[in-house]
Amino acid sequence: MNFAESVGSARTLTLKFTHVVVLAGEDEAPGGFIPAPAVQSLPKLERGRYPTWTFPLLMLLDSDSLKQYQLMRGASLRLGHFFLVSSDNLVHVIASADVEAAWG
Repeated sequence: MNFAESVGSARTLTLKFTHVVVLAGEDEAPGGFIPAPAVQSLPKLERGRYPTWTFPLLMLLDSDSLKQYQLMRGASLRLGHFFLVSSDNLVHVIASADVEAAWG
């Protein structure tokens, strides 16, 4: 997903997920394989050039999907449900909650 070019920023956030359990993507509107929050409920950038745009990276803390996959994996591996939003794509990642992030 390339969010930086769409807002004219030279910065790109790279995320490295480990122990990926689910990777699911869909076009624009949530509601596919993994339920997503309603678009109007998502946090907005609030500042800068595009204040009404949805914040591009969310961690869903209490999603039903996360609860189900966590039960299957047990307590030895703490999972997180990450929801990445761009103007064209929505991507769900359920993976180890420890994610490496770097700005480039």
